[in-house]
Order: sequence, then C-alpha cells, then structure tokens
Amino acid sequence: MTVQELLAADALIVGNPEELVERKPGAVQEVIEWPKSPEPRGLTLKKLTISRGWDKVLWMFDAENEIFYTSVAFDMSGNDPFLLPPKPFDPEASLFKMTKGETIEFKLGEGEPVFPERVLHGGISLFIMVWESDDKTRRLGETLNKMHEDLTAEGSVMERIKSLILNPGKKITDEILSIGTAALQPLATLLKQNGNEFLAPFRGYYKAQGSWASKLSASHNGVSIELGELA
Repeated sequence: MTVQELLAADALIVGNPEELVERKPGAVQEVIEWPKSPEPRGLTLKKLTISRGWDKVLWMFDAENEIFYTSVAFDMSGNDPFLLPPKPFDPEASLFKMTKGETIEFKLGEGEPVFPERVLHGGISLFIMVWESDDKTRRLGETLNKMHEDLTAEGSVMERIKSLILNPGKKITDEILSIGTAALQPLATLLKQNGNEFLAPFRGYYKAQGSWASKLSASHNGVSIELGELA
C-alpha cells in the first residue's frame, strides 16, 4: 500500500480540510477565503501509541527493530512547512528500539512541537507516519535531510502550497492530502527499497479559529494520539 493509500484509507483522521476555509457566495462565483487566527497557535505531539498488528509485519525476521516517526505540518500563510525529525538527523534522539511483543509508544512529556506557534492562515494540516528502520542510518539521515531541502526547492511542496493559497478550489481535501503525500513520499520510497515498512498514519486538520479541545486526543483501529495546543 502506498503512502497516499494509507493516508486516504487507513489513517487515524481528525477533522476535515474543508474546515480550514470559508466559502461565501459571490456576484459571479463562490469566494473562498483562508481565515486567520487572532493570536499565534501551534501544536505539540505528547504521545502516539500503536497496539495492533504491527509486530506481525515488522518482527517477521528480527526480535528487535528501530522505529521512528516523521511529521509534516503546514498552514496557508506561505511560511515553510514544518518537518520532523529536524535537520540534521540525529539517530540517537530520533530512533526508538522496540522488542517483539511490545506496544509501540512514543511518550514525549510536555510534547515535541510538530508546528510552532504562529498566526495561522486557514489552519494546520498535520501528517504523521511511523516507520521501521534498518541499520543503514547514514542513508536514512541523508534522505531526511534532503526532505527538508526538497520542501522549499523549485517545483517543491512549498510551491504547491502557494498555488493552493492563491487558487483554492472545490477539491481542497484532495489537494491538501496530495501535498502531505508528496512531502512524505521520498522517505517511503527509500524504506520500501530496503524492505522496511511504514504504518500508523495520522492526519489532522486544525482550523485557525475556534477550539481544538475535541481534536487533541483520538483513537482508531489500535492507534491513539495525544496532542497539545501551543498558544
């Protein structure tokens, strides 16, 4: 299954991209706007737990594996997307050793920022994936570092975001999902080449205005997540 298929069909999903826009009737055609938050807002990841099926996939041959997660988040302000792990990649800080039979659980205390505080336009689109890694950490680090560079390169994810900012249309949900997929695909390609797996996708949408209280904790099909608001 591809990243896009996982994000579309098998993900723990909170919110809807349509919540990020305001649609108003116009004289000729519908007017679509990206509302702004009155104050800076951001998100932290406090805990991510996976308790289903992963051990059958990942521990087929090994008693112990290394697991890590990546996240990419963006709004419609035109600021660069925010990607974790940060650059330069630090294996000791980012890779978690897991043993067969354990529940995968990332506990991050007060939380690791997955989107820094800023005045939001539209709101935050957040994509998280958990991955298995082998011992080729140098190549993994190079790919993650390149992902940071590719976010803002010519023809990049950032250019797609800017295009959506200027020309929002009727397929906002598809466009935002496509942007998240494009950001994560290079890593998926590398890991699949090495015979590794990715699992437990999450995507959440947090509108610029209004409460997020009901969207900071969620569970679905053996995957649960706990986020915190920065404000």
